[in-house]
Amino acid sequence: MIWAISNIIRMRPIPECKDMKMTIPLLCKAYKESHGQEIVYHAAWALGYISEIENNIEDLLNTEIVESLIDHLL
Repeated sequence: MIWAISNIIRMRPIPECKDMKMTIPLLCKAYKESHGQEIVYHAAWALGYISEIENNIEDLLNTEIVESLIDHLL
């Protein structure tokens, strides 16, 4: 399911903002709680694409996912 969401978010033209906002909690949960590398990979990419849209940045920051992404990189 995370793979499918990730592919939809990468589509051009970009899906409407309200549709992507619904996926933020699901993607964050999958990223934080998954032990599967592929799920983490797809969730991170999808969150990255969502962050490109100005209206979604604040929503992403409110989830505190940024700290988890940075910790994963270190």
